[in-house]
Amino acid sequence: MHQLQLFTSQPGTGEGKDIEKKHRTAYTSRISFKELNESGQRVKEWQKVLELLSSCTPLTSRQIAYMLEVERTNITRTLRDLLDEGQIKVAYLDKCKTTGKKVQYYTAKNCNKSNGGNDR
Repeated sequence: MHQLQLFTSQPGTGEGKDIEKKHRTAYTSRISFKELNESGQRVKEWQKVLELLSSCTPLTSRQIAYMLEVERTNITRTLRDLLDEGQIKVAYLDKCKTTGKKVQYYTAKNCNKSNGGNDR
């Protein structure tokens, strides 16, 4: 694994103090994540996904992204965070109607409906 640098300011500006630390993410990714948190956008994304999944109809990440009109890659982090926080759960695995690949169907944690996709 390569050793990357964590900067307390933008690299190459001569500002701040360079601190050696291992990271798997780029400097720009860490800054973007920090800005996302500070803007409150991350919480808004959580709320939108929770509201959508509270209907207890299991949905894939692709379906969630389509319904919220955002890129699927943007939903991936939100789903992971909500899974880690115990707010949502994987209801079941099944083939995606769009791709034909096996995918996870998500629902709110308090939903008891886990029917293996029989209601689609």
